Amino acid sequence: MPFLAQDLIVKILVRLPINSLLRFRCVCKSWRNLTFNPNFIQEYHLLHLSKYSFFLRDYDFSQNCYRNFFAWDDHPSQMMLETLDFPPRDLSIKAASAGLLCCELEDENPQWFVCNPATREIVELPSADTEYETYTMVMFAQLSKPCNFKVMRLCPHVPTYPDWNCQVFDSRCWAWTALKDIILDPGFVIEDKCSAFVNGAFHWTVWHAVEPNFFILAIHINDDNSIELTELPQPVAAAATIAESEGCLSLVNHSVDTVDVWVLNDYHSRVWAKKYVVNLGEFIEAPLDQVHIMAFLGEILVIEKSGELFMYYVKSGRLSKVAVENAVEHTGIKVFQYESTLLPCKNIV
Repeated sequence: MPFLAQDLIVKILVRLPINSLLRFRCVCKSWRNLTFNPNFIQEYHLLHLSKYSFFLRDYDFSQNCYRNFFAWDDHPSQMMLETLDFPPRDLSIKAASAGLLCCELEDENPQWFVCNPATREIVELPSADTEYETYTMVMFAQLSKPCNFKVMRLCPHVPTYPDWNCQVFDSRCWAWTALKDIILDPGFVIEDKCSAFVNGAFHWTVWHAVEPNFFILAIHINDDNSIELTELPQPVAAAATIAESEGCLSLVNHSVDTVDVWVLNDYHSRVWAKKYVVNLGEFIEAPLDQVHIMAFLGEILVIEKSGELFMYYVKSGRLSKVAVENAVEHTGIKVFQYESTLLPCKNIV
């Protein structure tokens, strides 16, 4: 299309489904270069971002491998589900951000990969120092120029559990860097079931083994991994989780029959505000003590009960059931927001 203006070509290409766009990359060099431009990648991501598409992963003990699903919401009470063959079923998903997944091949000498389910690209990361076993991994992908991603590994020293080895992979230099150790007071334990990246820091919930207190641990990756402990707005249950929601840090506190969602509106002054109160008994059948809150994705609570998976929309009060085949026989279900992104796994500029 040599007679079309560049901005018109951008308006056409940015609206294509990702499978079509990947084929159009092969038409000519200029279109390929255009679709790898960070500004185009960001515009495409924002235009195609959906709050109602999800990537699910569970473990199938009968086949001794992981299973991948794509779920999307186009029915009032049921989420459609499609089985995926990517990423490879021998890889364990450890973290996700902006449509990219960080995966591990669990072995005596573990290997790590970054993949994009939308483009089916997968790249192996360089070897890291594996003197200490990985306890938890987190990831942050930046869409604005320059596009890049970072992965952090936390590994406890043994037997001195309060000391944590910290390593960060940066896609800009394509290498792991060992940061100074994270030193916590004796008795503090980091929860690895959830994390959130907000305000330039990775966050986890931590609890004290002796005193029944919960805090939020923040590790600032751009400030020589300095750490902060933040008090929570109310006493929380052991099932409390955190998440990033509309750019803010959120706390989801689950008691037996209710879920409170708190938001840290002012990060620096630590001002919390209760945003939602969800009465589980209004839409979940008893017994409610079998309910588990698996994640909070934007405005959606991911709820598991007796092997059944539900998505509850806190703003509208709508409930959608996810039909995961034989889910009761499987464990380790993880849910990520599916993002149709063009972010490459390597050569990000």
